Amino acid sequence: MQDDHLEYAQGVLNSFIFSAIQRMAHSGDFVYRFSVGETDIRSALGLTRAIKSNVLSEYVNFFQSKGIQAVEQYGSIDIVLNLNSVSLNPAQSDALNTAMTEYREIHG
Repeated sequence: MQDDHLEYAQGVLNSFIFSAIQRMAHSGDFVYRFSVGETDIRSALGLTRAIKSNVLSEYVNFFQSKGIQAVEQYGSIDIVLNLNSVSLNPAQSDALNTAMTEYREIHG
């Protein structure tokens, strides 16, 4: 995966994880669905041409390597992020611990 695509994929992953953690604090759910479209990638990277299917496959492989279910369909990557199985960095792990504590305090 090219550096600009890898940087974008890592940023998207971080955003999805922190979003899931925030939502978990209120709902108690650990599984969330997200999507990244080809147009999202093109827009974020300032690309004008269509993204080739092998590049989308690289995104799928990246997300899967982090413990996320990812499937490419019709130019979009559908993601199922399970906080029980995704790889977390230290900041994400701390945020999840805080969210779980908050959820227990609110919902007993």
